[in-house]
This record gives sequence, C-alpha cells and structure tokens, in this order.
Amino acid sequence: MFLSTFAAASQKPSALPDDQGQIVQGYTLGPVIGYGATSIIRQATQSSSTAAVKIIRRSTLVKAGNAPLARKRLQHEASVWASLSHEHILPLFSAHHTEYADFFFTLYCPAGSLFDILKRDGRPMLEQDDAGMMFRQVVRGLRYLHTEARFVHRDIKLENIMVDEMGVCRIGDFGMAKRIGGGGVLEMGSEEDDEESFDDSFDEEEDEDVGMLHGLGHHHPQMHVQRASSFTATKRPLRSSMHPHPLSQTQSHVSNHAFHRYNTVRASRPRHSSTVSPHPSTLASLAHQPNPSLSGDNTSGSLPYAAPELLLPHTSQALRKNPHPGQDIWALGVVLYTLLAGHLPWRDAFEPRLRMKILDGTYTAPPSIGLGAERILSGCLDKNMQSRWTIERVDQVAWGVGWG
Repeated sequence: MFLSTFAAASQKPSALPDDQGQIVQGYTLGPVIGYGATSIIRQATQSSSTAAVKIIRRSTLVKAGNAPLARKRLQHEASVWASLSHEHILPLFSAHHTEYADFFFTLYCPAGSLFDILKRDGRPMLEQDDAGMMFRQVVRGLRYLHTEARFVHRDIKLENIMVDEMGVCRIGDFGMAKRIGGGGVLEMGSEEDDEESFDDSFDEEEDEDVGMLHGLGHHHPQMHVQRASSFTATKRPLRSSMHPHPLSQTQSHVSNHAFHRYNTVRASRPRHSSTVSPHPSTLASLAHQPNPSLSGDNTSGSLPYAAPELLLPHTSQALRKNPHPGQDIWALGVVLYTLLAGHLPWRDAFEPRLRMKILDGTYTAPPSIGLGAERILSGCLDKNMQSRWTIERVDQVAWGVGWG
C-alpha cells in the first residue's frame, strides 16, 4: 500500500498538448520565445527548418473574459492572415485548431521587430541607407495590403514590423485589419465588437521588463524610442515580440554599422502640415474630452501612431466602420520619422498633451535626411486625410530615402 502510494506520488504529471517536446502538425514545439496577452510564442522545428508558433489556449480566452468575442477576433485575424501572400508580409504557414488550443505557425524572425532593433544595445537610430532600405520594404508590403488585398492594417507601428534572418522586413499582426470600403465576410461587423479590446498592447512604463524579455536586459536612459502605448491606460500582460532573439549572424541586408550610437537629435526646422490647426482652446477641449472610440484599445493602432482624424469624435466613429488607407499612411510617416531620428515625432508622458501635439501636427524634421525623406514625411504627416499621400505616391518617392 505504501509503495503504491509512493509510486503514484512520484509519477510525472502528464504533458500538456502545448508543452515543449510535443508534436503538432508535424512540428516539434520548442522553448517559449515570447508572450502575448492571451498567447505564448514557441520556437518550433520540422525536419531542419525552424518556425515560430503562436499558441492560444481556450482556457486563457475564458479567463480573459468575453470568450466568444475573443474567439471571433481570433478567427478574424486568422482569416485575414491566411488570405495574404507577399514577400513583405509575415506569412502564415498553417493553423491548427483543437479543443485545447489554437496553433498558428509562421516565419521565425530571430532579429525581432524594428522596435527591438532600434532599442538594441542603446543604439536607437539606423544609418540612413539601412533606414531607407527597410522603409521601402515596409512600403511595398503596405502597398500590397492597400491595392491588392484591399485591407487597411490599422495598427502599423515598429512593433508590428518583423525582421527575418536575412534582414527583410515583414508586416505582421492583422487582428485590427479591415476591408477598404467595409463589408465582406472578414469584417467584425458589430458595434459591440468595436467596443471591446483584445489587441495585446501595454503601457510604455513596462518597457524595461519587456526589454528583459527580449534579451535586452539593461535599461538605457539615453534611448529615445519608446514602445507605443495603447489608447487605454488599462494594464495588460506584457507582450513580447514574436521573435525576441538577438540578431542572426546570417543577417546580410543590414549594415554592420546600422545601429550607431545616437545621443541627441538637434532641431533643424519645424515642419507643419498644409491644413490649418484647430484653435488652441479646441485642442485643449479635445485633449480632455472622453472620445467614445478611444475608450478601449479597439481604436486602430497605438496613440503615438494615431492620425489626427482618429482623435476627433466626429470622424473617429465613422472611421471605425469604414477605415481609410490614410490612417496607415500617417502611421507609416511616424515609422519613417522614428527610423531616421531615433525617436517618435510626438512624445509626452501625459496622454492628453500628447493628443494635443498630434492634433496640432507640428514636428521638427530630423537633420540632414535629404529632400526625398522630407517630402515623404510632409506627404504622410498631412493632417488632412483627403490630401495625405497614397501608398502608390509614397512608393514612387521612397527610393530617395537614405540619401541625406
């Protein structure tokens, strides 16, 4: 009796379906390399190839609350993701659904995201030729989304642009994507859907912990790039990049000197959009006014990348249902600015004041970036959504970025 009890107590617990060493769809699950609010990211191997797998347990969705809506959003992202195919879009290799969890297998990107690269080793600014090359790749991916796939991404930012082992940029994270013009079977389609949040975003003040998770390990006071906060101040579990490992030794398209130390960006000259700014009293009112569409993370993207029209109640409501490609173009301008300057164009720890700065639209161009980059920044960061450049026009001029 004693021996049988001892033997039962000493038995190892049964392995869970998503544990390391388990085999799913021919892939052997490896170590955890990242976390999302409702997911874990594991490395996975099949024969001699390596992939990344995003795993969402059904039990986690239940604990997170509103599991049916979470499932609907997950299905929406999977449907959009599976429909895309382009060299600058993060590919979805396969998806596997069980009663225990959902598994999404994608490309393993050891370099991490553009955000990771900019913050790595305290070198937040890229060499101009590397910034130009990476920017052109993002432009091509976004042009595919807008003109061929006909989607507005709605969350373009450094964290959502992955870099593979060859230094190729790939746009990922399609949970907020919507069809241009609305409609279609992939649309969320209800007001309730837009009023809930499952976008895995988190606050800037958690960056140091995120850096530890990404393998950065140290806090660098001189860094100017900060992870974009979500529209809400609600705390959320830390989100790691899907692929937070150090740069691969085989990364061939990024210069070895791409991440030189950057201390201070000195002002060159203020740049203004072509439209008239709202009256200061109006800005102050809007900054403190609770915007219904900003009550949760449902509003497209993250605040530092948000176009002014998303911060105005009379336009943001309509854009939730019928998103405009100009929203992505504005965010693309913020990405370019940050690649060239090493910091976001508008920064403020106080969110209402940050909103005011974005609504005002005035920024200081990074010094010595060249006419091509200046033209693109002016065209992308135009406060008037209707006159803002299209992705086709950006693509026509993007060759001039990196010749400052």
